[in-house]
Amino acid sequence: MKAIITTAYGSPEIFKANTVAKPIAKPNEVLVKIHASSVTKADTTMRTGKPYIGRLMIGLTKPKNPIWGTSFAGVVKSVGAAVTRFKAGDNVFGENLSNNGDDLSLW
Repeated sequence: MKAIITTAYGSPEIFKANTVAKPIAKPNEVLVKIHASSVTKADTTMRTGKPYIGRLMIGLTKPKNPIWGTSFAGVVKSVGAAVTRFKAGDNVFGENLSNNGDDLSLW
């Protein structure tokens, strides 16, 4: 799949278009095809790596997750075996609170 990634902290020039492996939903996860996402002040602050204390959560020398973004809207493509609330084809929106897919909130 196509994604905009960053492998360092810095100015907007650090963003690069890249092809990454398509994720597979784990037993308690859903895979969402993103139709829209937002960019907020928090996203731009995290991209710069400042204040430095924030790096304790998102990566000391570089971002732990090269794909940025938190808020999203899209369609569920697949669900893990333990997921009962959602099914493929559901329209969803939510917030990826941890920025790495481990703490995803859908509404």
